[in-house]
Amino acid sequence: MEENAFASLAGLDFLVLRGSVNASSGAFRGNHNLKTVVCEKLVRFEDGAFPADAAFPLYEDKALPHTGALPAGCSALPYSFADGTLRVEGRAEMDAYELLDLMTVMCAKYDGIGKVHFDAFTSKDLTFYIRNERTGRYTVSDNDTLTGAEFSVAIPVGTDDWEEITFNEFCRLAAENDVEYFRLVIADDSGEDVQDTEIRLIDRIQEGIQRVLKWIVGLLNKLFTFLKKLGS
Repeated sequence: MEENAFASLAGLDFLVLRGSVNASSGAFRGNHNLKTVVCEKLVRFEDGAFPADAAFPLYEDKALPHTGALPAGCSALPYSFADGTLRVEGRAEMDAYELLDLMTVMCAKYDGIGKVHFDAFTSKDLTFYIRNERTGRYTVSDNDTLTGAEFSVAIPVGTDDWEEITFNEFCRLAAENDVEYFRLVIADDSGEDVQDTEIRLIDRIQEGIQRVLKWIVGLLNKLFTFLKKLGS
């Protein structure tokens, strides 16, 4: 990746690095709006690849940790996938739609993601209500942070009935505009009961899903062109 290859892209807030790349110094210079970076393969970051004041979480395959330097304000969150659960180490901080943006990317990499589990999850906009076993009532959790937070997703199938589905299926239905409301079904490692959160699916999420699907179509077209050249 050449120096200043993706410099000063004001609209760049969610970056997915799908190949094994070497991000040279200044590759992302001036991108102060980055909120999330996801690495699918081994990536090397040279000094100064990102702005010095960058403070995004870097999600990376646990088996393929990045090499090189990240700005001091950034944190690496290793992830792994097994038995239908995507596990993310460290403390993640995001809103519901950033969570779904992340899952859209992960669903393009893994099939059958039923749950996503965080060592700790701090919400930007979701208020978590923890069930008090003694009183049977829900009380607001401290600092809106859950330890060992586990999320799954459900969609309405009737007036009062909800069906839990995989994140992959949710992304497919959302891309087809067949989902308007959904629930994040939340639990945590302490065994406490966390109240479900119902959310409206807004256009931004559909656009994010379509962006990923467009990338997949582009990749397939490039592969077809490459194979056609090999055959000629």
